[in-house]
Amino acid sequence: DELRHKLILCLRLHCHGSIEGISRTLEAMGWGPDSTGHISEFLCATAQGCSLDVPCKGSPVILLLDELFANGRPVLVVLEASSHYILDIALMLDRKADTWQRVLTGLQLAGVNIELLVKDQGSSLKAAALALSLPERADLFHLLKPFDPFLPSLERHAYGSMEEEFERQRVFDNRKGVESLEKCLAQYEAASVETLKAMRASDSYDYLHRCLHEAFDSFTAEGCLRTRARAEGDIEAALSLLEEAFPFHKGILAAVTFLRKNLPDYWGYFEQLEGIVLHQAKTITDHTLRAGCLAWQLERKAMAVKSPQSKKQLSSQAKAQLELALTGAGEGLKTAIKSLFSQLDSNVRSSSPLEAINSIIRDHLNSCRGQTTQKSLLMLAFFLNHRKATRGKYSGTSPYERLTGIPEKVSPIEQLLQLSPRVLKGKTQSPSRPLLATDLLHVA
Repeated sequence: DELRHKLILCLRLHCHGSIEGISRTLEAMGWGPDSTGHISEFLCATAQGCSLDVPCKGSPVILLLDELFANGRPVLVVLEASSHYILDIALMLDRKADTWQRVLTGLQLAGVNIELLVKDQGSSLKAAALALSLPERADLFHLLKPFDPFLPSLERHAYGSMEEEFERQRVFDNRKGVESLEKCLAQYEAASVETLKAMRASDSYDYLHRCLHEAFDSFTAEGCLRTRARAEGDIEAALSLLEEAFPFHKGILAAVTFLRKNLPDYWGYFEQLEGIVLHQAKTITDHTLRAGCLAWQLERKAMAVKSPQSKKQLSSQAKAQLELALTGAGEGLKTAIKSLFSQLDSNVRSSSPLEAINSIIRDHLNSCRGQTTQKSLLMLAFFLNHRKATRGKYSGTSPYERLTGIPEKVSPIEQLLQLSPRVLKGKTQSPSRPLLATDLLHVA
C-alpha cells in the first residue's frame, strides 16, 4: 500500500497526472486498487493533513504576489522573495482589494513582518497595499511584458512581405505581353516598397526594444552604477523614439502609455541600488567594485536567458569579471564582495521566481480541471516548499531549507506519506494537528 500511495503522489505532484491518468497507470502496472474513487479518496485524505507553516516570523521579508485562475475562480499566491517559499495559496471567490487585504492581514497576524510587496499593476493589489500602508514596488516583468508581443509580429510581417515580393518577381518574370508586364512591374515595385518598410520597422523595433531593456539594467556595460536620473533619461529616450518610429501602431503606443503611467512605482529600486553601491564603495575600491557589480549583473542575466548558448556565454563572462574583481584580493575583500552580492540580491525588482512557480501550478490546475480545492492547492504548495532544486543557483536545497536553514532529511513525498492518514476498510482517519493562523483565512 505504501509503495502504491507513493506512486500516486509522485504521479500527481511530479508529473501533474490527472486522477484518471493515475488510475490507468496503476491498472497498466497491475497495482490495484486502481479505481478513480479510491485514488481521489487517498489524495483528499492526504491533503487534509497538509498546511502551510509560517517559518519567517519577526524578520522583515519581501513578498511576491500574483493571481492565477482555476475554473474561473482566482488563486492568490504569496511567495517569500529570497527563499521562494510559498507562504500562502488561496482559492477565492474574487480578487477584489478587500480579498487581498484579508490575505495580507492573515499573514501579518501569523507573524510575517512585511517589508515590501513586489507585484503587478493590478488595481486591487495596489488598493490593498495602500489600505494596509505597505510599501510596494512595480514588478519589472509585468512592466516590460506589454512590449514583447510586437517583436515577433513585426518580424513575421517582414518575412511575409519578402515572400510577397519574391512572388511578384516570379509572376513578372513569366509575363510576355507589354500591358501585363507593366502591371506586374507596378505590383513588384509596390511589394518592394512594402518589404523595405516592413524590414525597417522590424529592425527599428528590435533595436529600441533592446535599448528599453538595457535602460533598466542596474549597471552599465562598464560596471558603473545606473542612477535613477540616468535610468529615467534612458527610458524616456527609448519611449520617445518608439512613439516617433511607430506613430500609428496602437499596441506599441498603448504599451508606452502603460509604462509611463506605472514607472513611479518602480523608481524605489534604483534609489535602493544607489544606497547599496555607495555603502559598499566605502570598503571596496572603484575598479574592484565595478568588476564585482558587472559580474553580479551578468550572472543574473545568465539565469534569465533561455538559450543554452547565451547562458553559457554570459556565465563565462560573469566568471571572468568575478575573477578580475578578486585578483590579488585578501579575505576581507572577498567577504566584502560576497556582502555586495547579497545586498544586490536583496533589492528585489521582479517576480520572475513567482512566475516560474506559477507555471508549475498552472500545469497542475490544467491536469485536474473541476477537481481543484483549497486543500489540494495546500498539498501542492507543501510539495513545492519542500522539493529540492536539481540545478542552478539553488541546486540541492529546498525553499524551506533556504528560509529556515534547517536541512531536509526526507523527500517531500515521504513527508506527505508521514502526514497522510491510514486508509483502512474504506474509512479515513486524519491525524490531529494544531490549527495554524493561515488556515483561518480559508475556513469559509
